[in-house]
Amino acid sequence: MSPTLSEVATYPAEEPANALARYLARLSVPCTVDFSESPGLGRYQVRVPSDQIEEVIRTLSWTKLTAYDDPMSSQVFAGRLAVEDIPCLLGGMYALNHYGFAGRYSSSYDVSVPKECLSRAQKVLNEPPFTDEELTKLALGSRPEDS
Repeated sequence: MSPTLSEVATYPAEEPANALARYLARLSVPCTVDFSESPGLGRYQVRVPSDQIEEVIRTLSWTKLTAYDDPMSSQVFAGRLAVEDIPCLLGGMYALNHYGFAGRYSSSYDVSVPKECLSRAQKVLNEPPFTDEELTKLALGSRPEDS
């Protein structure tokens, strides 16, 4: 009989969920990343054995890194952290959405990381944003011809 699993975090995109799963694997914590067809922002769930959930949450020791005024900015930054293989947790409306909140939300969208990853994540946070030219090159693979 397989163990009962509990959700430790949910994500709107797969890569941040996979970054947390890789981090937990390095800590020797068994976990799964499950996809849900249900509507909402938490489509990718990271689950661990239920009997380990409290220890996992204590080990992760989520620490708020930054906050954004809009959900898209927090998602983009979560993607930047995932590329660096730094797990993060999106708070604010994401957490409320997960628990069935309906209505307007006017607070910040927090991005938290495990305490052990804080200095690496701060370096990513302090990197300058991509220029339009860099974004174009990334999107197209090369600079477009000037007309």
